Amino acid sequence: MKMINLRDKVKGGFRPVVRFTKRIEDMGTYFEQSMMARIVNISHDHEDHFSIVFDVYAYDDHNVVLESANFYDNYGGACLTASEANMHPRINHMKEDVCFMYEDRVEEWFEIVSDDGTELFGQYESLPRDGMSYVQWLEARVKQLEDEIL
Repeated sequence: MKMINLRDKVKGGFRPVVRFTKRIEDMGTYFEQSMMARIVNISHDHEDHFSIVFDVYAYDDHNVVLESANFYDNYGGACLTASEANMHPRINHMKEDVCFMYEDRVEEWFEIVSDDGTELFGQYESLPRDGMSYVQWLEARVKQLEDEIL
């Protein structure tokens, strides 16, 4: 899938969990191979690129153990982890923005990990929705389930 297609899904309410590939290490971000985060927003949408906002809060324990010593100390040695160098996303409320080109392939940068949210979004995409946004569809589904329970 191209990033522009992912961007459109995120704008529609899709909030997947992702696991990063080795290539993310070329971006100069906090993320390293096998780290995880949830996509929570799109920012800085331009004509050929955009930024994805990743939330790392729920995956912090998982990610911290994957940090490698690739930050430089005062003597020029790459011997500090992101946490030790105060470059961890916790200084930005556990969020990290990463810029991607529209034509990039999602699979080059990360894999979408299945969770309840991605399964629900899959249902939303596969059913007729009469022009409803994802949030409107979820609200209608909750109402339907409440009516069935009561």
